[in-house]
Amino acid sequence: MGGEGGWQADPGALCYAGEEIEEHVTTREGAISVTSHRVLVFTPDGEGSNFQAIERPNVTGISKSAGGATRFLLTSAKWLLVGLVLAVAGWLLDFEGVLGPVSVGESAGQVGVDWIGGLFSFFTTAFALLDDLLLVGGVGALVVGLALLGWYWHTRAETIRIEVAGEEAVELPGAGVSDAAVQTLDRALEPPGAVDSNPSNR
Repeated sequence: MGGEGGWQADPGALCYAGEEIEEHVTTREGAISVTSHRVLVFTPDGEGSNFQAIERPNVTGISKSAGGATRFLLTSAKWLLVGLVLAVAGWLLDFEGVLGPVSVGESAGQVGVDWIGGLFSFFTTAFALLDDLLLVGGVGALVVGLALLGWYWHTRAETIRIEVAGEEAVELPGAGVSDAAVQTLDRALEPPGAVDSNPSNR
């Protein structure tokens, strides 16, 4: 299981006559071998086939990346933005002060429209509550956004991606595999006689 035994422990047994193993990297859940002719991918613990052999000229690159469910990241960003706007608005804006110290009781009574005083009182109370509602709503949205961001971070996983010309990329878990090992596999894909233009690799 997972790179501890099986075919991936002896990829040379799957080589054709004259084919040689040039680089071999074992992962926690499989292995990758670059031979003189092909790229052998072992995924005994994954979904689908346990083994794939790809002609080496068709493999355009091998890389490693870390990522998670993008939808959680995008959704968390939206919640955080909304929460920040609401919280700042609730903290800075004084809706109750918009009406000012208005007193209409005496004048309203003189013209027989006492209901105006009640209306102003209602709006004053509503505006006072609006500040608090914005602040509470903003804090709540920030909490939701942080929770989604935490879930995205928790579900992040390192993945080794094998790019195949004209086909879907082959992916397998890359936990425990160093970046240097993946770079070694990628450099091994260079055709015989290729000149390395990076002086640091010479």
